[in-house]
Amino acid sequence: MRHRLRVFLLWSAFGVLLLGGDQVGAQQRMGGGFAPRSSVDVQDTGHRSEVMARVQAEHERRIVQALGITPSQVTELRALLVRYRESRMQIMMERAQIRDELVRHGEIGGSEGEAERILDRTRALRAREIEMQRAEEEALLEILTPSQIIQMQVLRNRFSEQIRQLERTRSGGRP
Repeated sequence: MRHRLRVFLLWSAFGVLLLGGDQVGAQQRMGGGFAPRSSVDVQDTGHRSEVMARVQAEHERRIVQALGITPSQVTELRALLVRYRESRMQIMMERAQIRDELVRHGEIGGSEGEAERILDRTRALRAREIEMQRAEEEALLEILTPSQIIQMQVLRNRFSEQIRQLERTRSGGRP
């Protein structure tokens, strides 16, 4: 359950990041009014939501800056990501369910039929995920160049790692 919440928060944060917010937030995300990187520290603020907002704003600013995209491209990119957000969330939730079933079957055991069903679900999920990624990348190619897509993926991965670090810090783990 905790893993599902973390996954939901991660993708919700990414969705909020690229879906925008109020006018001030939108202006900040387009390059103005950002706090320096060091201010994106959990110990400095003590308020996780504020930290998340800063991390998100900084991430979008980095995407816009690194990719060199125009405001109209930002708008198109947001619309495209909204289109795929629900599917991505469903896949992530199903992956967490399958992982729970795998652990339960591995620790407690179960029938061969149940094991086969889990493996079938795993393969079907992978196929859906690959198809969704292919479709999303094709749609992204209508907005961005292939190099920009790769840059965005690298930035997404870094953002995901920042979220994981925040989660570890919050739970008392290693940052």
